[in-house]
Amino acid sequence: ACTGQGGPIITKLQGAISSQNLQLIASATGSDGGIGTASAPIQITIDNGGTLLAQGNSAGVYLNLATGANISGLSAQDASGYGDVVVTAQGSLQPTSPSVQVIGDNITLYTTIGDIGSTSSPWQIDAQPQTASSGGYIGGVVNASAPGNIGLDQVEGVLLVGQLSPGLASSGRCYDAADLSNAATQGLPQTGICSSGGNVVLEAPGGSVLDASGQTAASTLTASQVAAIQSRLHLLDSTGGIENGFATEVQASYQQYWLLLDNGSASPSAGYTLSSSSAALDALAPLAAAGLGLSSDVPNSPSGPSTAQVQAYASQLYGSLIDFFNNQADV
Repeated sequence: ACTGQGGPIITKLQGAISSQNLQLIASATGSDGGIGTASAPIQITIDNGGTLLAQGNSAGVYLNLATGANISGLSAQDASGYGDVVVTAQGSLQPTSPSVQVIGDNITLYTTIGDIGSTSSPWQIDAQPQTASSGGYIGGVVNASAPGNIGLDQVEGVLLVGQLSPGLASSGRCYDAADLSNAATQGLPQTGICSSGGNVVLEAPGGSVLDASGQTAASTLTASQVAAIQSRLHLLDSTGGIENGFATEVQASYQQYWLLLDNGSASPSAGYTLSSSSAALDALAPLAAAGLGLSSDVPNSPSGPSTAQVQAYASQLYGSLIDFFNNQADV
């Protein structure tokens, strides 16, 4: 076992761990309790079909396996919340028993060889989306890719499925033919749920299986960023509830803001970009039509807004909302 009681578990450049049975336990709190990082995952080889246990905190668990593994536990959680669990492998990833769970905020399981879980007895996962003020979700997105079968069972609440790249989604394929020569990915996508040669079983007995692209703004804001926005805009009173007077004043703007984030992406350098999906266009076309004084809110119809007009209006609206929030925060 490898235990980090006062700090994270990381490896130096070109460092790696090889073992038949491996336990990684990081028990520190905050950013000191992670296992690997998104940019530098722990490099691991599990010999002879051995087992792997990784328990980190809300800083996340990031592993890159040169083999497969029998998983006796994967979790990223502490009293402050949940972190991402990201495991890439070159062999099947299977739980050692039906009760073994993967617990984290966003969960990504990816292998270039074999299966992930079983379609006859799906692997229990517990992704942890938070409810956004817009009514959607923040985080809790599940991604899984394998050439074989994939079986996952979200034990509590909704299962939010990550979004495939637009090219793969429109092609009906599960692999990127232009990327088959990439030894690390072998053409398999690292977002969405995709089996290139097997079957997929997804279960959510306590909720629904949903397309995350229409439910969450996770690609634009983290939970901590949302909390910072709420604090900066004085949205919370001393008890943690919404401040009634201010909430009434900004309610319409705040709902528009989340509508934009749920249907596109934004950054300080690039501004707002509308998602390429037809659902996003349909969602924002009524706002653009009203703002431009058009008689129809059907996008690309003779009397409705064009795609370019919806994008331009959404970008302008995003900028005005940010200015409004900044002005309120300075009061």
